[in-house]
Amino acid sequence: MAYDFVPEKVSDIFSNKKLKDVPALEMAEVYSFLREKEPKIEDPIAIDTAKSALKILPSFEKKVNISLLKSKLKIKSIKIDFGRGSRGIANKSSGKVKPGGTNEDGSTNKGILFEKELTKALNDHFRGETLTTQKYKKPFIDCIEEIQKTYELRNKDVQVIPEGALNKRRPVTFMGDKIYIGGPNFKIGATVTDITLKTQDDKKKIDHVYLSLKYGPKVTFFNAGVGKILPKADLEKGIVQHPQGKAILDLFGISVPIFTSVFDPNSKKLSIGTVDTFKDIDKNRLKELIKSGVGYGYQLVHQASNGQIHNYEMTQSNLERASTPQSCIIVYGGATGQAKRVDILVETPMFKLQFNFRNKARGGVYPSHLMCDYTIKH
Repeated sequence: MAYDFVPEKVSDIFSNKKLKDVPALEMAEVYSFLREKEPKIEDPIAIDTAKSALKILPSFEKKVNISLLKSKLKIKSIKIDFGRGSRGIANKSSGKVKPGGTNEDGSTNKGILFEKELTKALNDHFRGETLTTQKYKKPFIDCIEEIQKTYELRNKDVQVIPEGALNKRRPVTFMGDKIYIGGPNFKIGATVTDITLKTQDDKKKIDHVYLSLKYGPKVTFFNAGVGKILPKADLEKGIVQHPQGKAILDLFGISVPIFTSVFDPNSKKLSIGTVDTFKDIDKNRLKELIKSGVGYGYQLVHQASNGQIHNYEMTQSNLERASTPQSCIIVYGGATGQAKRVDILVETPMFKLQFNFRNKARGGVYPSHLMCDYTIKH
């Protein structure tokens, strides 16, 4: 069998014309179940479209019983087993998962590898060594040359300091009717830096250049607990009483009755589905939230899955473009309409953002966290 179709979102399954309706629906149920269990793993299954069969990543073997899974999700038409399929061998090296840069199986390690490789290349370059394509891939060379040109850095005047393991968490904070990631200070370079370039030239106005590294198609924006402001006791009654709970739902234009219905353990698939709230929300409040999360005062260095590296100087003017919302769509019940989650899809000229309210605990129902992932537009 050729398990060579690896979906990264539910819509990938439904848009594959080789899959019939019933197998596609069952595969989507399995995909959503696994994403709920391990949200950092975006590609938990590999599919053989010809045989209506799928393999679940081996990392789930201790967490998922296939027989129980098939019974729980009422799977009848597809075959399920554990395995990687035809996606190749994952990088199994260990490494600490960094806030703001986590990805699915193997990608976290690739992100750490990207940081190590770029640190070494920067050190070699600023020590005066010529970077050749025999030693480094061309995207690394182009990336370093662009950074040097942008900040007018001189060789031997720069110290390269790896700081990825020191990244600081930034919780959601409430100030009046405004909601922020970390707070209203948008100059966040020193907080989000993975590699810091310290200049030793007294004539330069900038003495630190902060590089925030991202890897893969999608990375984590933030992850904040909401259990205290959206307590189970209130949601069971179909209400939200906490002022901050009301504020965060109002920010996106989320209906309280529909929101509480989604997390009702006895509720079935909702017919409401998707709602466009962009015309009704306070766009400035949403923009402030995004601005505080994205920030400025650093260089965003993003390595795509194909190895290409994209550089963005995050200035105040670029932050305005990156944080201006152009849409806001609420997806009640997630992509299937049956999941115990509410997704919010927001686009800006620079990012595709996906916020979601859900419970991170195994078997949990009521929302414990508000999370957000983003994809960078190129």
